[in-house]
Amino acid sequence: MDKLASNIKNVLAVIGLSVVTVVFVELVCRAAVFAYLGVFGEPHSSAAPINSDERADLAAYDGVDYDARRLMQEVRASDPVDYEPYNIWLRRYFKGEYTNVDFEGRRATHFSSQSEDALEVWMFGGSTTWGVGAKDDETVPSLVAKLLNEDWGVETKVVNYGERGYVSTQELVYLIRELQAGKRPDVVTFYDGVNDATAVAFWPEERGAHALLDDIRERFQGGRSRSDQVRALVQSTGMYRAADLAGRILHGPPDPGTAEPGVGDENYEDRLEHADFDWLGNRALDVWAENIRLVNALAAEYGFTPIFIFHPGLWEAGKPLHPSEQHVLEVQKRSVALTMIMTVRAKMAELLEIRMAGSDVLASVHNLDGAFSSTTEPVYIDYTHISGNGNRIVAGPLRGIIVETVCRERPASLSETARAGLNAKCPVGPR
Repeated sequence: MDKLASNIKNVLAVIGLSVVTVVFVELVCRAAVFAYLGVFGEPHSSAAPINSDERADLAAYDGVDYDARRLMQEVRASDPVDYEPYNIWLRRYFKGEYTNVDFEGRRATHFSSQSEDALEVWMFGGSTTWGVGAKDDETVPSLVAKLLNEDWGVETKVVNYGERGYVSTQELVYLIRELQAGKRPDVVTFYDGVNDATAVAFWPEERGAHALLDDIRERFQGGRSRSDQVRALVQSTGMYRAADLAGRILHGPPDPGTAEPGVGDENYEDRLEHADFDWLGNRALDVWAENIRLVNALAAEYGFTPIFIFHPGLWEAGKPLHPSEQHVLEVQKRSVALTMIMTVRAKMAELLEIRMAGSDVLASVHNLDGAFSSTTEPVYIDYTHISGNGNRIVAGPLRGIIVETVCRERPASLSETARAGLNAKCPVGPR
C-alpha cells in the first residue's frame, strides 16, 4: 500500500507540475504578445488580401495629392457592419478624412444636387460602387454626379447605395425596402459582375446566394460545429497567439491578393479542376436576368428608369497591363479561390456578349468589361477595385448611358423642374 500511495503521489506531482508549467508558459506567452503589440503594433496580417499600406504603395496612386495610406486605412476602419433586415448587413456610421458613411449606411456622394426637384439617380452595386480604393469625391457615384451636374448641366441628385459584397439579389431587396419606405427615384442603376460570380463559384447549389453564406447559415443552424469550437479554443490561447505572432514577424507580409476575405483555398483545387464554367457563368447570368425582370416590373409600377451595367475587372478585360497590375494579377492567380471567382466572372463576360445579341432580357445590359482596353496607365489595386483615376474613366461612359437612356425613356416620376431640365438638354426623345 505504501508503494501504491507513493506512486499515486508521484503521478499527481507530475500532473501538478505539468499544469503549473503549462499555466506559466501560457501566461508568459500572453504577456509577451501583449508587450510586443503594445510597443510595435500589429505586424503584417495574414487575414488581409492586400494590407492597406501595400495597396496604397501601388503605382495606381503615383502622383496623387492625398495620403493614399490614410485612405486605405480608413477603408479598412469603415468595414464593420451591422445586421440589416433582409439585406443582411450594412455599414455603420463612419467619419474620416477621405471616407464617410452616414447613419443610414450610405457613403457620402460629392457634386450631387440637394434640390428636392432634381433628377434623382440611385446607384446600386458592391464594393466597386461603394468605392474601395477611392476617396469620397472619387467614387463612381460622385464622379457621375459631377459629370451630370457640371458637364451635362441638369441638376441631379446621386445616391450611393453600393455595399461591400452585395450581389444583385441583395440590391433588389435593398431597392424594394427603399421603395417600401416611400422614397422615389427617377433612375436606378445596377453596377454588377464580380460578386454574382463569387456567389455562384462557391455556392452554385443555392440560386441567388449571397457572400458569407456558410458562416451565416451556421449561426442559424446551431452555431459552430464541435471541431470549429475546438479550433476557436486553441486559437484563443496565449501559446497559439505567440506562435502565430512569431510566424508573421519571421515570414513578413503576405503577397498581395493571395486570399479573398472569408474565403480560403481549402477544397477548391478539385472544384477548380472539374468546374463546368459554361454552366456556372450561365447560372450567374440566369439569376441576374431574373432580377432584371423583377426590377423592370418595379420600374413600371413606380415610374423609374432602370439601367444595368456589367462592370470591368482586372482579369480577361483586355486592358494593357502596367507592370504593377501584371504583378498583382500574377500574385492573385496563386489563390485558388480568386482564380475560381475570376474565371467565373470572365465566363460571365463572354456569355453575356452572346446573350446580349439575342432576345434575352440581358440585351438591356451595358457591358463595360472593356472600359480600360485603351488605358495604359495603372488603375487596378487588386482583382476588381480601382483607384479614383480609374473611376474617372468609367464615369464617362456611365454618364453617357444615363443621359442617352433618360432622354430616350423619360422617367414617369420626373418633377416638373427635372422634366424642364431634360427638355432643355436632351437633343431627342419624348417631351
